[in-house]
Amino acid sequence: MPRPHDPVADFIKALRAGRNPSIDEAVARSAEQEREQLRNELICARRLYLASLSCVSDATLDRAAGRVKKAFQKASGAAALTAAVRALPRDLAHNANALLEYLVSAAGLVLRQQPDARIAQPVVQFRTRSSDVSPAVPKALQAARLKQVPDLAGRLLRDAAVEVPPVDLDVISSVAGVAVTQAELEDCDGCTFQFEQGPVVCLSTAVENHLRRRFTWAHELGHALLHRENPQWRDTTDMIERAWGLSSTEEEMEANLFASELLLPRVMLKADGVLAREFDFDLMGEIAERYQVSYTAATVRYVKTTDAAVAVFLVHGQQIIWGLRSDPYHVRLRRGRIHPESALLLEKRSEEYYSDAPEKAWIEGDGWGQVDEMGLPIGSGYWLIAVAPAEGDT
Repeated sequence: MPRPHDPVADFIKALRAGRNPSIDEAVARSAEQEREQLRNELICARRLYLASLSCVSDATLDRAAGRVKKAFQKASGAAALTAAVRALPRDLAHNANALLEYLVSAAGLVLRQQPDARIAQPVVQFRTRSSDVSPAVPKALQAARLKQVPDLAGRLLRDAAVEVPPVDLDVISSVAGVAVTQAELEDCDGCTFQFEQGPVVCLSTAVENHLRRRFTWAHELGHALLHRENPQWRDTTDMIERAWGLSSTEEEMEANLFASELLLPRVMLKADGVLAREFDFDLMGEIAERYQVSYTAATVRYVKTTDAAVAVFLVHGQQIIWGLRSDPYHVRLRRGRIHPESALLLEKRSEEYYSDAPEKAWIEGDGWGQVDEMGLPIGSGYWLIAVAPAEGDT
């Protein structure tokens, strides 16, 4: 038998009528033992309503509201939120952007144990490319932020008392005051939202590679702490891999640098003695395993911290995506298409290799020397190519 008075139904009716009903007032009229449960139901009802504006019928909203209510009757807290979202009817799927924002904001409230906190309004809609998201930030501010990145990462590590790898990102996130949740995300592996009560990071459950997931997590923490002027960020693994290149936005490069400083602290690498060793992909594998990062993250960090002369390229097909060099390697790196005399193309490599190649294959200029060329396939047609001066050419 239905209850004679249904506060959730009354709340939704008030929303549809264009009024702005108060959650606090609705909760105050309920029995004391039901207040926390009702507050969570009303928060979800409001988010669902906002997500459905201009895209679903009243009948669909009624069905969705009913399913959310049943989910909360069977569970509480984060479990109820998860069940509620899974219970949403399929005809809401085409408004996934708003529903995702609803999920993350609601989950963030529960994770922060602030069931009565206010969510920033209005609903934020996604853009499709990270370059569209970046607001105009003065170059002076960008330069200042780059200088702050190592200090910020170091301070978090000290505050979290993390002294040995691998870095515990749960502890780091807690110390930083960033709520972290996960969901089935479409077309992105991680996203960050800035709310009134603090930032929330959401990671995709579809990312099965633990090492890539850790770097995405650290990358999103960088957005959450460095880029508060923008209400949202969304990233894919491919975007993050490419973010070391000059064509990437400043914000994506800053987030990558923060993740690198956080997961691969210079002081730990130095203590492990890896920076004094000569480059090869076996060493990169050791770093990746000990610090729980990908080969790409390990290789980039080594190149940017070592005193050895070495450069690394990310290539796809016959295109150089980006190239980085160590400070002691005073050369200008090749861009654009891969030179036909590179060992990768000339010898039609398909597996990890070590070979020699003409310097002009990877270095700009008129040099006639040789370089050591090392290649490692990392999946989806991508290769990491490392180049170092051949013995006698240093």
